[in-house]
Amino acid sequence: MGNLLKKAFFIFLFASIFSSCEESMNGQQAQGYMRSAASRLPPDDQDRLRRASNNYRTVPDPAAVVDSYVNHCPGCEEAALRGRGITRNSSQLEKTYAQMGGDVTALRQVQCFIDRNKSNSFSGGYGSIKIGDKCTFAINEHAGRSTRGNKMFIVNQCSGEIKVMNVTRGSAGIGQGTGKTNPGFHISAGWHNSPSGKIWSPGIKMVGIQKGINDEAWGRGVVMHRAITGRGGYCSGGMNSSKSNPRDVGGDCGRSNGCPAVQSSNWGTLTKHLLGTGSAGNVIYNFTDREKRKGDQYCGGNLLLKGVR
Repeated sequence: MGNLLKKAFFIFLFASIFSSCEESMNGQQAQGYMRSAASRLPPDDQDRLRRASNNYRTVPDPAAVVDSYVNHCPGCEEAALRGRGITRNSSQLEKTYAQMGGDVTALRQVQCFIDRNKSNSFSGGYGSIKIGDKCTFAINEHAGRSTRGNKMFIVNQCSGEIKVMNVTRGSAGIGQGTGKTNPGFHISAGWHNSPSGKIWSPGIKMVGIQKGINDEAWGRGVVMHRAITGRGGYCSGGMNSSKSNPRDVGGDCGRSNGCPAVQSSNWGTLTKHLLGTGSAGNVIYNFTDREKRKGDQYCGGNLLLKGVR
């Protein structure tokens, strides 16, 4: 129904535009006419257009819907970093994510979480932390992948680029406790230097922000790090990007003590895109069978919002 409405709307727009214009227009002029026509729609039609086009993004007005189709999100990254939300059409991002081996439910859940919490602060046994980068996030997919093929997707929903690589899963499974991968939403913090001088150090700190689900992550010292020991690395497969090779990667990773670890050659990508500052960072989402069962509408639960008991 939503796609039908959008098609009908744009047929109406183009018909109304070109039936009323006597001279040819360039792309910018056509966009201006479309924006004007969209803004003149009756209030009920404007509301239906916004809801049909929303798909977990912030669409402030019908003219913005036009922009998201005509343009490829101009200035989207800057707008997102100013907390204005994402106006980009998400359908292509979802297609690319699925093409690279991801579960679109995970992508939709993270987009919904960021949209709802972009201005909130959390306290997860660490202090106060918030989402600092609304464009880039990581999804560690573990749902249905209990023995092999656990993947990390680094998504930039502003530029549309997605990177995929293999990632470790906790040797004791999913949940809270020693050796387990904590499910749910985390925010990256700053550097973690192992006091025992482990070869994989330093890592990127992770703050669990869901009570009873992952709030022990900080105290346990769960960090993102290189998958390497004194005996060598235990991840393979390399990394693919949607810009050059939009497909899943081969290879696999061994098991960790609950930290998401990646192939050493991919470590620079994590530090570039996911390192937080201590008070703000990127969303790191561990998507497990628990989250998958909750469906597309899940945006996070048991959140440790600052100031809320």
